[in-house]
Amino acid sequence: MEFDRSFFYDEVREGFYVCSKMKRLWAAEMEVMREVVDICKRYGIRVFADCGTLLGTVRHGGFIPWDDDFDMVIFRSDVDLFCKAMENELPSGWKFLRSGFDYKNPWFRINNTDRVMIPEEKLDRFHGYPY
Repeated sequence: MEFDRSFFYDEVREGFYVCSKMKRLWAAEMEVMREVVDICKRYGIRVFADCGTLLGTVRHGGFIPWDDDFDMVIFRSDVDLFCKAMENELPSGWKFLRSGFDYKNPWFRINNTDRVMIPEEKLDRFHGYPY
């Protein structure tokens, strides 16, 4: 994913200061989100933006200036397939985490690393944001 250099500049959005580090986080999240959406498409899994991500998309045309995560939802009927797809298809070194399998309120987390020490090539790939 390519980003114009100016994307990473500090700025004030809607009266809220957004630093370069937050912009690097957003860029890394968009990279991860793109990978997850591509995998979901290959498996026929319907995935949607939710919560602050959906609100930010509609109200702000992107991220809410103070939001630092990405929220997606899938249909409950796709949960087993989603877990299988993420466990089998995520790039090497990425980590798929899930809650204890409570079907009433399952949650999933996808990290672009499985390490605390972040290799330089990972920083390069994800715009200097390590997580």
